[in-house]
Amino acid sequence: MSVFTEKAYIRKDPLNLVVGRDRYQVNNIFDGKMDVRPIQEILKEAEGRVGDEVNYSVTSANCEHFVTDLRYGVARSGQVGRPLAPTACIYVATRRDFPSPGCQGR
Repeated sequence: MSVFTEKAYIRKDPLNLVVGRDRYQVNNIFDGKMDVRPIQEILKEAEGRVGDEVNYSVTSANCEHFVTDLRYGVARSGQVGRPLAPTACIYVATRRDFPSPGCQGR
């Protein structure tokens, strides 16, 4: 998928398949600033969205917007506005062994 595409599909992939041998870290940057939805609600909604085709925009509807909407109920991105930040957002909200829905590759 090109970052310039207008459509994307929500997928559920194993974390190790997505990150490979790259390092990653969980960034729940709005915890303490926004209310976190119950994990069961996050998981149910994420599972229900797998396979959905969604609008995609680097600046207004990227994967970080998706995961913050799952976690906090508000679509936001801390990446937007930083010139070509060398990060890749992945969503793994549906992994039981990795319950946090937002992370950035490093």
